[in-house]
Amino acid sequence: TDESITLIFDTIVKNFYAPFALPLQLRASELIPPTLSVFTWVRAELPPTPAKLHYTFNLRDIWKVFQGLCSLSSTSTTEPDQILKCWFHESLRVFSDRFVTASDRTGFRNYLLQLCLDRFGEEEKVFFPPETKGRLIFADFLSSELAYMEVDDLDRLVEVIDSHLIDYNENVLHPMNLVMFLDACEHVCRICRVLRQPSGNCLLLGVGGSGRQSLSRLSAYIVETECTQIEVVKGYALPEWQQDVKKCLMKCGVDDVEVTFIFCDTQIVQEQMVEDVNNMLNSGDVPNLYKQDDMEAIAAACTTVCAKKDVQVTKTNVFNAYLGRVKRNLHVVLAFSPISQDFRTRLRMFPSLVNCCTIDWFSEWPEDALISVAEQEMASAGVGLDKEIHDSLLSMFSLIHQSMDVMSQRLAKVHRRFNYVTPTTFLEELNAFQSILSRKKTGLVSIQQRFQNGLNRLDDAAMQADRMRYMLAEMQPKLEQTQ
Repeated sequence: TDESITLIFDTIVKNFYAPFALPLQLRASELIPPTLSVFTWVRAELPPTPAKLHYTFNLRDIWKVFQGLCSLSSTSTTEPDQILKCWFHESLRVFSDRFVTASDRTGFRNYLLQLCLDRFGEEEKVFFPPETKGRLIFADFLSSELAYMEVDDLDRLVEVIDSHLIDYNENVLHPMNLVMFLDACEHVCRICRVLRQPSGNCLLLGVGGSGRQSLSRLSAYIVETECTQIEVVKGYALPEWQQDVKKCLMKCGVDDVEVTFIFCDTQIVQEQMVEDVNNMLNSGDVPNLYKQDDMEAIAAACTTVCAKKDVQVTKTNVFNAYLGRVKRNLHVVLAFSPISQDFRTRLRMFPSLVNCCTIDWFSEWPEDALISVAEQEMASAGVGLDKEIHDSLLSMFSLIHQSMDVMSQRLAKVHRRFNYVTPTTFLEELNAFQSILSRKKTGLVSIQQRFQNGLNRLDDAAMQADRMRYMLAEMQPKLEQTQ
């Protein structure tokens, strides 16, 4: 019932916000009824459909909202409005990021704004001032104290993430050539938010080439967790998969190390792998994974954990302590594409993919992102063009890509035929332009060299003719004498 739910979360909020000032404690307690209202509204207005199977919400989502609220620091949070903004942000992350269409996201946002206006008298400009460009972002890596707070300086956010990217590229064998535009930075903040939480897992939905895996690696580096990913080669099957999974889980449970495990749907060789991931998300355990040697290593590492908790040292208690470590240290990041029938089938068969994950939807790149990426690609290719032509080209690339996206949507609506315009398509467009430009430049240079060779030969012929005329003029008297 609503009364029992209110009692549970009121107890949690009062316990966490005890060190805060009294107005902040009152504001945090006042957010419980609006959260229940949001939960009820979402379940009533946005039910799951065959095209929106992941529109399923339960009490875990309410807990995730308050888990975000319990990330605030008493030293950096001094105003009640800061708590209200954090609640608005967490509601967007938990509920709105799961929505597929722009109309669903807009409707939910408008409902939140109206709810804040009715209950707290706060208007839209409080949450989205002009300087934030319509974005509400919270992050904890901008301050030295790792305080979870609102990001009010977007330029500084981009600078900090760019510096982390430079540091990452200096410490890995395969650096990432990324353009950190605002949308990418916002996704990094969302992934970092989840990786900071115990048992925080992500389900990143988007088409190939949208940056899901690259941004996940960067986020794992920012929050200082070890990042691991399987490598599917020829002959990779379930035995190799189980060895990789066991190695990851043992590192979390035995070595007590935080690990971010990235898994992409293109790496699925057998559906048993998805079932194992579902078990990892739900319980932290995969059936029939450990051998006797592994159990001995687990017992050696987790016996002391039971002793510290004054729990009887039995096989069951030791293994439960091990699973507790795994659940706390393991962060699973799933990078799936939502456009296939397999995705919907997996969601039906393995509900933990939704219930135990925070969903982040990677939408199409905005215009400023397309221009930024095109500018970097042109600069790295060394395309020397006039500024006016250069700027016109960048706008043309963006316009072509967005026009193709619009036409693909019209094709799907009219003829029920689907064509997907992905970020990879945009990069291929840039590569095609650079390839054509390079060929044309090479051809023009070749023609120029041929013309230059021809001119040089004509100059040589002219010089030889002048020399011959000079010689004839010198020899003319001798020729006349011989005649």
